Amino acid sequence: MTIESPHTLKTLCVAAFLAIFTLPSARYSVIPSAEAQSPAQVNFQPETAILEAGQQLSIEYGSRPPYSGPTFAKNEPLSPDEAQAVIPYLGACESRWKVVKEVDSNGFYSYGPLQIQSSTAALFNSLDHTAYDPMNPFDAIDLTEIALEHGYLYRWSCAKILGIVSS
Repeated sequence: MTIESPHTLKTLCVAAFLAIFTLPSARYSVIPSAEAQSPAQVNFQPETAILEAGQQLSIEYGSRPPYSGPTFAKNEPLSPDEAQAVIPYLGACESRWKVVKEVDSNGFYSYGPLQIQSSTAALFNSLDHTAYDPMNPFDAIDLTEIALEHGYLYRWSCAKILGIVSS
């Protein structure tokens, strides 16, 4: 293989880096240099910003970050923007954004930073015909966003604890 320019080499290096660290291709992509302003750009989706915001809330406030946004009714579907604004608070409260597997109050395991049980993950995955893994933080964010957009905010005890959903 002959590398014809430093830009091609840089693009290949970025692609190799992404492949080695197994970043989910649905959320990250390398834009070919012909279309990019610089030789290679990495396109990050909202999950990264949600995760960073949630981790910052955990650092500043621990497991009970103060929520001052709107309160939603029990079965109210959230818009994508509303869901993305709420998810950082849920993760901070549920696990401080740690990837954990813990027994919940009902005796079943809850998984990942958003503490989703396997039966609940199956339900949420079926809503959008996906196969997200709640132990993967980015998948957990996507799975939670699906759930919130379908009116399942009340399924998180922390939504009640933080006053995000009305009792």
